[in-house]
Amino acid sequence: MILFFVVFLLGVVTSGAIVVGQAIIQTEVNLLRQIPPVATIIQDAEAIEEYELLHGEFEGFEWLSAEVIEAVGYLSYVRAFNYSVIAHNFFSRELRLPREAQVYSIDGLDESISFEFELFSRYTQGVEGIEVMRLKGVSYPAIVDIEEGVLELVHGRAFTTEEMEGNLEVALISQAFAEVNHLQVGETFYIDHIIFDEGTLEEVANESIGLEIVGIFTPAVELDLDSELIDIINHINFSSLIYVPITIAKSSTYAFLDHFKEFDVEQFNIVRERGFMYEDIIFVLYDSLDLNSFVAAASELIPDFWRMNDLSDSFSEMTTSMSTLQGLSSGIMIGGAMASIFALSLLIVLFLHDRREEVGIYLALGEKKSYIVLQVFVEVLTVAVVAIALSLIIGSTLAEYLSQEMIRNDLIANSSADRFIRMGSFNDFNAMGYGFEMTIEEMLEAYSVSLDIMTILLFFLVSITTTLLSTSVSMIYLARLNPKDILMKSTIG
Repeated sequence: MILFFVVFLLGVVTSGAIVVGQAIIQTEVNLLRQIPPVATIIQDAEAIEEYELLHGEFEGFEWLSAEVIEAVGYLSYVRAFNYSVIAHNFFSRELRLPREAQVYSIDGLDESISFEFELFSRYTQGVEGIEVMRLKGVSYPAIVDIEEGVLELVHGRAFTTEEMEGNLEVALISQAFAEVNHLQVGETFYIDHIIFDEGTLEEVANESIGLEIVGIFTPAVELDLDSELIDIINHINFSSLIYVPITIAKSSTYAFLDHFKEFDVEQFNIVRERGFMYEDIIFVLYDSLDLNSFVAAASELIPDFWRMNDLSDSFSEMTTSMSTLQGLSSGIMIGGAMASIFALSLLIVLFLHDRREEVGIYLALGEKKSYIVLQVFVEVLTVAVVAIALSLIIGSTLAEYLSQEMIRNDLIANSSADRFIRMGSFNDFNAMGYGFEMTIEEMLEAYSVSLDIMTILLFFLVSITTTLLSTSVSMIYLARLNPKDILMKSTIG
């Protein structure tokens, strides 16, 4: 009974630690399955700060080239990828951006705020009556934003490979933009690529371009009075965007650089050599479970001071809590195993000491020590297996309750009281329309404690191995027993 209770108590501790460790592994899988399988490349602020601390001044970093982005995009994990060039030097005197005035109630603020499309002013560089046209040149013809549900194609189609490679002047526009300007699929609208003199604001270059409408889209997120701030801003941004092949956007930049060359050849050469600053870089993976492997592989291909980023930050609080719990469970498991070997070894030696007369008689009658050792192993394992089985059930139940409470309390303590502030950090994913957030309850639902076959087998393997090691250590005492000495001491006693 003593052996049973000792094994049982030690088993409860060990099983709890193993169950929690396995639960954390499964939870990481559950959390990854819930986030969109997307990633991007961002500047590594920590690496830049570390460099500045070591060298005193940051000398700059290498810009991301199309070749580097494509090398990452061609990794086997990636289903589709896109990089963009935003062209800002297009204007129109006839076309208008969609504008609406609507009051939205933002959670976390005491007062409602009126957001209008005046974010894109009618006044450009002080020139009245000219509307800014924002062209987004994309490298992926099927439009990743449409494939991933950021935008919904309501009329027409996306680009074809022939249109992308042939530098054809085609475009996708928003439904709001089409309605304001009475445009439809198949029509051609004209915008001007204008270069202004920085001093006088006079036009020094003006080239008109006609874009054939091949598709019309609308932002997928439907706005209401309780919409998030980021959704409102994205709705405004996407409704004003004109999607074109990336070569169209690049050509406007080349034209601007050619004009700029007349005034500052040195600066022109610097910009030309540096290349384009690509924006909205997005990689869509086949499976979100491949994110960690993809990030590791992609990190080998990108330049210094850049890093891969994905949406795992949306459950960063949960990751922190699980890391703490993982360290605790690992320590308990190692400590429990060492304590089990020490306690069981000592206990079995004491049992053998109490039964030394029985062992002495066996040996005196000619029984082999190996058979006695086998008998001890059978006795210990018979009791231990029953205790281990019961401790697994009790330990897993206690571990599930205690670990969930620990994680819940940790999440509540670390979460921000003001949700608006947490959502206010408009990171790259939010700006591209791929923002994602998990609530505390959703994180806790992902935490899964279950007695699957692997957990049960692992626990029994650890527990029985520990028991066998403890018994083996105790056999040193049995091996040193001499039947003659045992019986003489018993007789004298």
